[in-house]
Amino acid sequence: MGLPGELEGIAEIVGSEAALALAMSLGGRDIRIPKRQATLREGHFLVDAIGMAAARELVEFYGGAALYIPEARRELAASLLNAGMTVADVSARIGRTPASVRRYRRQGRASGAVKT
Repeated sequence: MGLPGELEGIAEIVGSEAALALAMSLGGRDIRIPKRQATLREGHFLVDAIGMAAARELVEFYGGAALYIPEARRELAASLLNAGMTVADVSARIGRTPASVRRYRRQGRASGAVKT
């Protein structure tokens, strides 16, 4: 699945699931990755978004960097639809209307991103 912007590189490090979770939690924002793993603890925005293990991997690779996290709602919708979720469930999960999810599905089918 092609992810927008820096999310593709993040997905190579922490996996697509964590990259999409990061986009859902922090999409549309500039963030600074801590320089040291010691900074990470429960309640840290990265740990809350993607979990401790993935946050540590991000710090290892991007420590001290400023990143823009793009939104990836279409990509997440495609992933969830391909996993068998209904339009209503995907809509609730990504915070978009069912009409938007149906549009994403239609566009995803045309591009080959949605298989169902």
